[in-house]
Amino acid sequence: MADHEHLVQFYEDDAVFVESAIRFLSRGLLAGGACIVVATPEHRIQLDAELRANGFDMDAAIERRQYVAMDAHSLLAQLRVDGELDLKKVDEVVWPVIAEAKLRHSRVYALGEMVALLAEAGDHEDAIALEALWDQSAEHHQLSIFCPYSRRIFRADDNALIERICDQHSQVVP
Repeated sequence: MADHEHLVQFYEDDAVFVESAIRFLSRGLLAGGACIVVATPEHRIQLDAELRANGFDMDAAIERRQYVAMDAHSLLAQLRVDGELDLKKVDEVVWPVIAEAKLRHSRVYALGEMVALLAEAGDHEDAIALEALWDQSAEHHQLSIFCPYSRRIFRADDNALIERICDQHSQVVP
C-alpha cells in the first residue's frame, strides 16, 4: 500500500457503498489501524452491524478507540462559522481525533461523508475545497481516506463537478 491514499466512490445504491466501505474498514481493522467513520446515522448503523456480522468485536474496537464513529451532519455544523464553511475549524474539530488515533494505532483509515453532504446541498466549491484539504492531509499525515458519494445527488449535467471531485483523489473505486 502507498504511504497515503484518498479514494472516491460514486455508488448507485447503499448496498454497493456498504460493501466497499466494509472492505476499506476491514482492511484497517485487520492491519491494526484506527478507523474513523464520519457518516450519516443510517450509514453508521449499517456499517457497525455489518462489521459485527463479519466477526469484528466492535465493542472492543470502540473501547480501545480503534473504531470511532461520528455524525457527519453535526461535525459539518461544527466546521461552519456564520453559516459558512471554515476550513481552519478542521484543526480544532477533526485533527485532535486523527492525532489521537495516530498515537494509538499503526495507521488511520477515515471514511467521510461530509463532502458528499456539501455536494448534495449544492455547496460544490466547499466540497472541492474540503476534498483538497483531505487530499493534502492524506499525503502529509499518511492517511487512508475513503469518500463515498451517492450518484443520486448529481444531476445529469454535473460531469464537470464529478471530474473535479475525481481530480482530488488518488483513486476512483469502481
